[in-house]
Amino acid sequence: MEYEAVPAELTAAQELPGLGSALGRLDSFLVRDGAHWIVARDGARVEAGRLSGDASTIFDIRHGWRLPGPDRAYATPVPGGGLAVSGVDSVTLHEADGSIRWTFPHPAWPSGAHGACAPDPTGTALLAVVRPALDTARPRCC
Repeated sequence: MEYEAVPAELTAAQELPGLGSALGRLDSFLVRDGAHWIVARDGARVEAGRLSGDASTIFDIRHGWRLPGPDRAYATPVPGGGLAVSGVDSVTLHEADGSIRWTFPHPAWPSGAHGACAPDPTGTALLAVVRPALDTARPRCC
């Protein structure tokens, strides 16, 4: 198989703290609302940037949030500049300014596991995988 050599030229550069530790995570490269996003973490800070179609810049939109809680979380940008975070024991929607719009608590995932979430195509609903309440009482048979 032969490949054609294609010249490349750097047209833009931008830093995104936490990208190195985000690589390999399921939510580090996302397609949302027809756009490509990069999600990175730097400690308790999460950065999400929408890749630009303009070759002179990397991101046309970029938001950052300071999040409390454990590092084990799945994050996804939502329309309007917010960030949805699926954590160990809740799903939370953060506004672009960092305030919390709502939180949905659920039983905690076991060690090493967590859920995921994504906005629907219209941006009016958030689809989330959460841990159900476990029924420890077994039904009795006659």
